Amino acid sequence: GDRVHGWAENGIYNAMIAPLLPYAITGAVWYQGESNRSQADYFQKLQALSAGWSTVFNVKDIPLYQVQIAPFAYNKGNPEDATLSDNIWAAQYKGAKEIPGMGVVAIHDTNIDIFNIHPVFKRTVGQRLAAQALKNQYGQEVIATGPRFANARAQGSTAIVSFTEIDQGLVTNDGQAPSWFELSADGKTFVKAEAVIEGATVKVTAAGVTAPTHVRMGWKDIAIPNLADKNGWPVFSFPAQAVTAQ
Repeated sequence: GDRVHGWAENGIYNAMIAPLLPYAITGAVWYQGESNRSQADYFQKLQALSAGWSTVFNVKDIPLYQVQIAPFAYNKGNPEDATLSDNIWAAQYKGAKEIPGMGVVAIHDTNIDIFNIHPVFKRTVGQRLAAQALKNQYGQEVIATGPRFANARAQGSTAIVSFTEIDQGLVTNDGQAPSWFELSADGKTFVKAEAVIEGATVKVTAAGVTAPTHVRMGWKDIAIPNLADKNGWPVFSFPAQAVTAQ
């Protein structure tokens, strides 16, 4: 189930995992977390999961690839709700960055129905997870991630967002302007922003925000942003502080 308990912290395994231990594995995938949506300790749970499975399967820093939990209308579709992103997405990103062997793939572009907790279109999900294993464990030269936020600079009333791991170039998957961008002057109150792709960056402005200090994209429980790489991989959602250009 979703709840990763203390059994992993000391190498003890529960009844679901114990029967698998006679088998040797190279790594695992993890597509859970919906029930942990409001828990602020999900990163610690991911640490425990990694440590526990590394121990019981005798695989150092076990490759553990997560699916970023899909957008869903948890709070009656409240468009301002960011509980999932603040707790689970943030923890999943942190885990992929800081826990050895851990990765994450985004799936918000796979025709998600925000009123169905179980996304229907799973082929792309499996292909993206497989790409991470093929690249990292089997040495194949495949694309295994979408672009990630790199940094944001504030120039007057504009936030300029840069990305890493761009493959073929930034684009939107529906031909419209980049969606679900927001700006804030204080990091607390965010307003809908206009965004334009310029090369490997996105320039973001918003009416009434003359000196942005924070910018974010898709950082809401129901957000399905359209920014992607031309190769079909979506850009990861993000929250960020904008650094004033010198």
